Amino acid sequence: MPKPAVPQLKQYMGKRVSAKLNAGREVTGTLMGYDQFMNLVLEAASEGVSASERRPIGSVIIRGSSVIQLQCLDRV
Repeated sequence: MPKPAVPQLKQYMGKRVSAKLNAGREVTGTLMGYDQFMNLVLEAASEGVSASERRPIGSVIIRGSSVIQLQCLDRV
């Protein structure tokens, strides 16, 4: 079985990112790690469906298969 390609997220390490998830949720936080399956580790994260309904969740691991879109919020 071929090895999955590693996502090119190195440039976003330590930057604030926003991850849109398949359940209509959005999680923002600082990208601290990732792997070849695009599993993400975010610190100082918050989640919600809109900016007015955000709640802090601290450190979180997000399964790569649930990520629909990843956007960097800081300058690269």
